[in-house]
Amino acid sequence: MNNESLPRIDLELLELLRRVADAGSITSAARQTGGSQSALSRRIQEAEARLGFTVFDRTTRSLVLTAAGQILLRETEAMPHILEGALRKVREDCFGELPVIRVGVSRSLSLAHLPGLFHSNKTEEQTRIELSHPRGKAVIGGVLSAKLDVGIVPLPPQIPQDLEVSHQFEDEFVLISLQESNANLRRKPSLRTWSVKQRWLLPPAQSTSRLVLQNWFLTKGVEVSPAMELDSFDVMVQLVELGMGVAFVPRRALSAFRRSSKLQRLDVGGSPTRKLAVLTRKEPEPPRAVREFVAGILFS
Repeated sequence: MNNESLPRIDLELLELLRRVADAGSITSAARQTGGSQSALSRRIQEAEARLGFTVFDRTTRSLVLTAAGQILLRETEAMPHILEGALRKVREDCFGELPVIRVGVSRSLSLAHLPGLFHSNKTEEQTRIELSHPRGKAVIGGVLSAKLDVGIVPLPPQIPQDLEVSHQFEDEFVLISLQESNANLRRKPSLRTWSVKQRWLLPPAQSTSRLVLQNWFLTKGVEVSPAMELDSFDVMVQLVELGMGVAFVPRRALSAFRRSSKLQRLDVGGSPTRKLAVLTRKEPEPPRAVREFVAGILFS
């Protein structure tokens, strides 16, 4: 395809289409952008004329993306962020602007994981780190769309083809409960008989950590149901200490709790292990500050 055959649509029009799609109607989008409904309708028609296909199916009350519109917005989602990243790299490399590293850490990683992630950046004054702490899927989506430079998540079953795994780490779980005087709990309990009497605190259904635990339970011939689902292992440890139930949590998560904790670890013959992954985009190549940050990540 030569340049003359490329549709003349710019980032501004693409962003406008995206806002209308998110709003679900021209009226709502016009209200959000501060423009008039008629002017916004004309801009949409202009964009569709330039593209050569219909982006929205129109009804009397709403707009719905066509199949072509869905593909267009999905495949161009990263474009504004890639441009932003390129301009950021220009400012950093050519004009001495302080480098910014946008890092997303999955909510299912406890606070005790952070020292390893920021091992080489504790005293670094030449970079600024923007840290977010959403759910794992949002972290992956953020790296994929170039909103984030680096994502640290439990390794999912499949990695999008535009991403690569820079590091992998083993993260072992331990089973914890509130300390009891019952001698049976001080000995190794039979997981199959003991587990059915417990209130289990588990990660959310369909999360990577939940799948890891479910697969481990299956190997033991055990089936457990959650009394409560949480996406934070730090909160989970606190609830176990309050006597709200038992839980498998990352061993590292316990390091943030005082030695006088009322918690006890239970030996049930082995423990689950998940993998943690550091994700970056394959293309374009990350800025030097991002590469150095990733190289400095350490888990002991």
